[in-house]
Amino acid sequence: MSYGLLQKFEDFCPIDNENALIAHGIDYMHLNEIRQVKYSIGKENFVKIESSKTIVEGNYLRLGNIFEGKLFFSEGYKIYMMKIGTRGKNEYGDGIQPFGYYDGIVYQKNSCIYLNDKRIIIPQGDYEVAGRPTIYKNKIYYETRATAAPSGWEIWVYNIDTKQEKKLIQGANPFVYNDKLFFSKWMESEFKTLCEELQ
Repeated sequence: MSYGLLQKFEDFCPIDNENALIAHGIDYMHLNEIRQVKYSIGKENFVKIESSKTIVEGNYLRLGNIFEGKLFFSEGYKIYMMKIGTRGKNEYGDGIQPFGYYDGIVYQKNSCIYLNDKRIIIPQGDYEVAGRPTIYKNKIYYETRATAAPSGWEIWVYNIDTKQEKKLIQGANPFVYNDKLFFSKWMESEFKTLCEELQ
């Protein structure tokens, strides 16, 4: 997803119906800022980004979410928590794209998804990686792929209670907010952010 001249972003994370967070940089491998942005949902459910302000700067930043006044994110392959409105951050451990919630943190590590320190989702069959977890109503929405990135990404859902999982849609970087699935779809030469109502 482009934002500004020659800029890209990933990890769209709504805070409310107008504000969201993104991981932003010159390209997808150099995401060096977490920004708060204004957004709206336009034609054909494409998400439009407007003004922004930088919250965190670093090297290869990936987003999780905001939970109980803390921002969950990763820099490189280390997970951090930062109280909103401060500069200090606390390290949690190894992993990327952490999502904080009542029972702890889900995150990607070694191509699998972990809940706290327990591996709970392993790529099956021809699938190579499972990542970018987000939790909503006791289900984990995540990305996985069996073919080459970026066009090969798929979004799956895993029921924490039943341990069953199924494919939902072609796309990447899922985040569920207010019964809406926000996700990235590779189109031509970049990711575009879309929004669909959950079924």
